[in-house]
Amino acid sequence: MQDSKSSKRGITPYDLRWPDTPEFTRVAAVFATDAIDNMLRSVWGGYAIFSNKFLSSIDISQADEELERSITQSLEPCIRDCLSGDESYDVLHGPYEFATRSPAPAQPPEYDIAFYLKANMRVMWPLEAKIMRTPANVSPYVKDINNEFLTGRYAPFSKSAGMLGYLLSGKVSEVPAKIEKKLETNLNPHEKFHPEYPHHVSIHHRSLSNPSWISGEFQCHHMIMDIG
Repeated sequence: MQDSKSSKRGITPYDLRWPDTPEFTRVAAVFATDAIDNMLRSVWGGYAIFSNKFLSSIDISQADEELERSITQSLEPCIRDCLSGDESYDVLHGPYEFATRSPAPAQPPEYDIAFYLKANMRVMWPLEAKIMRTPANVSPYVKDINNEFLTGRYAPFSKSAGMLGYLLSGKVSEVPAKIEKKLETNLNPHEKFHPEYPHHVSIHHRSLSNPSWISGEFQCHHMIMDIG
């Protein structure tokens, strides 16, 4: 059964190559805990490379345009440098989510960064990035969680996804409490990555209209990166 929006859409090459079948959801389950931990480890490793090769060479406080796009576009190849190439997944900057698109001529949702299954490119584990000028500047960040991830517009085939907060000034340690208050839920330190990295997790519940999408418990990974 398709929702009304889906029934009005045409057919993409991805629909032909990877149709919605019971097997499709089972393929999505390949993104198990170990794989996600490895992806997250590559994100933090990529951030370390990015900080050393890019941030250390500039005074980013002098930049006043295209910060979010520039940082994300530069971060993605650093994340790729932390992959062995033998994984069942790879990483892309700016891939489109065709599964939740509105009918043409609307543009499909576009992720900032996403890991995708090599065996099925429709299955993606996305990362959405937001600039935070101060620890209190979390409204755009929380809006993306509520309006994109929790509605299923983003990450329809995954039980979890990640948010990247690019903090320009202030203390990274102050950000989680600000997000908790605005998001109205708890942020728990990640059991493997915290306190080495400012990495927290929040738990949510999604009820999505399309049976091919993954409803139920949804984990949001919060990765706050000191950019300033």
